[in-house]
Amino acid sequence: MRLRLLAVDVDGTLTEERGSYRLSMRAVSAIRELESRGVAVVLATGNSYQIANALTRYLGASWPAIAENGCVLVDGERIESLCSGRPPEELVRSVRDLGLREGWQNPCRIHDLEFTSDDRSRLASLVPEVERAMARLGWRGRVIVSGYALHVQPPGGGKGEALRRIASRLGIGMEELGAVGDSSGDVDLLMAAGFRAAVGDADPELRSIAGYVASAPAGDGFAEIAGRLLEGMGAGRGPPVRSRSRATPIRPGPEWIPWTR
Repeated sequence: MRLRLLAVDVDGTLTEERGSYRLSMRAVSAIRELESRGVAVVLATGNSYQIANALTRYLGASWPAIAENGCVLVDGERIESLCSGRPPEELVRSVRDLGLREGWQNPCRIHDLEFTSDDRSRLASLVPEVERAMARLGWRGRVIVSGYALHVQPPGGGKGEALRRIASRLGIGMEELGAVGDSSGDVDLLMAAGFRAAVGDADPELRSIAGYVASAPAGDGFAEIAGRLLEGMGAGRGPPVRSRSRATPIRPGPEWIPWTR
């Protein structure tokens, strides 16, 4: 079955290296080539919907983008919330008391909040403390750690759930979906796809479920994965699934609201 849609994490997957914010030009070129060959590339990121929207536009990827770790879909003109509410302020204070600071994007976020530290290596060790604070408050949610930040989100999200929703709306089967990531926060994304790949320096948990692990790290690894996919496609183009800006608009669900909020 031919791959029709590839969901791709951003930080650590399209960047020059994990921990960097500089996009890999090889990864950018790979996105353009995949799109030109009829594979819709959808960004799946923990960043805010404003950043996901801008990246999608300037990279030439396809909408809708997955933002806030699957709590939000954005299609350039509208946003859709898959989560409900935000972490309570009492929880935010508890996380700050662990020595973390709120990410600069939090004022722009709808549901998922991020917390950062100068020492990113300690983020994973703080997950049990955050989960205990959630239990004390009786608040149900999820804690996600990427190579960049610790995220706390209300129920209903997840990159995998967001990808399944997009695929259902477009009539794309799981075997026609691919996913690429670098961190344990991308596990549910890969599990929603038939083709699962990880960049060379991905977290062990992600590498263990990937059908293909690149030899190169980060953005170079994504370019390697894209190259393998393109080789497998040969010269055929087939019917493309393209972005809203270049094809039939994706039909919005009832939850879609104007994105200018």
